[in-house]
Amino acid sequence: IQLAAVRGQEDARRAWAGLVERLGPLVADHQPVYERAETVNGIFYRVQIGPFASEQSADRLCVEVQRRNASCFVVAP
Repeated sequence: IQLAAVRGQEDARRAWAGLVERLGPLVADHQPVYERAETVNGIFYRVQIGPFASEQSADRLCVEVQRRNASCFVVAP
């Protein structure tokens, strides 16, 4: 799942630290993946976690993340 997209590598690390602080056990047991993406709007660094056993388990976690007013969506493997 993707939790954030920011402009810099250090911003991505700070975003992850903030998400762990804010969402606690929902995400703390996962290792972040930082994916560099070149888009028409410039370079972004995506903050993602996974993989998950199923799309349904990823969906369930996203619902919980969104309930805590954080951004989340499931990305294809």
